Amino acid sequence: MMFFREVNGKPYLLDCVSIEEIKRLDISDEQKNKNIHQAMSCGGFFAALLKKECIPSVNTQLNGTIPTDRDYPIITVITNISNLLSEEQVRALIIHEEGHIVHEDVHRNLVGTLPLDLICIEEQEIAADAFAVKIVGKDMFKEALYAAVTAMSFLIAMKGTPKMADEYFQEVMGNQIFQARMKALA
Repeated sequence: MMFFREVNGKPYLLDCVSIEEIKRLDISDEQKNKNIHQAMSCGGFFAALLKKECIPSVNTQLNGTIPTDRDYPIITVITNISNLLSEEQVRALIIHEEGHIVHEDVHRNLVGTLPLDLICIEEQEIAADAFAVKIVGKDMFKEALYAAVTAMSFLIAMKGTPKMADEYFQEVMGNQIFQARMKALA
């Protein structure tokens, strides 16, 4: 399901999609796998830039209401993960992604085209965290981050093995960028 929204006067698209829906898209298997990997690596919530060439296909979902003369920031929420979180946690994580739009980080992140390390630049993440904290508070945002990592671990355990889930959890918790974010939120 897709929505047209706005944050601080900047329009963007909010796309709530499941992994199964991504697998059914009319794109190459390579692109599907890249999109799924990107979504899962970002904890199921990520912001990027949707090029104007892609807008006509998106417009069919929104009854032709989006002008097609420009690129649009897009926040993708993987429902397999968001369905395991509380409404407040989902809201906090979407607001974090809106922070990327406000700070124009998404103009550097094209959907499915850049390596993940360019999306997860430490300073961008800390700035987007600060944006979310101003709105939802530090405790709620930290809870939401931890819940997203836990939900991802749960999904990995359901589709893989508990060992794979634990490895993912430990990898995220030990990640340099995640550690810097937690330190900034302390």
